[in-house]
Amino acid sequence: MILGTNSRESLPGFDINCQDDMDSIATVPVTDTVFECDNCENTIVTVLEGTAGVDGVSIETDDRVLSIAYDPETTTDEELHDLVETWGYAPE
Repeated sequence: MILGTNSRESLPGFDINCQDDMDSIATVPVTDTVFECDNCENTIVTVLEGTAGVDGVSIETDDRVLSIAYDPETTTDEELHDLVETWGYAPE
């Protein structure tokens, strides 16, 4: 699991319930290719953390999903899903 934060302190395991009350969680299924190299995982975390409204990212390798904490006043679950899909990492 790779864990990242954007201006927030995180705890191992990335419990979204520990985040600010305004945060929501987007769970985005991803393709197996994400897990084939550490560079792919690192790039996804880095780019998502630079996305407006994203507060933290966790890649759950066992479940093959991204868990993205975000501020729903800044971005939406759908926008985050679309972003991952445009990179070619969302399953068909």
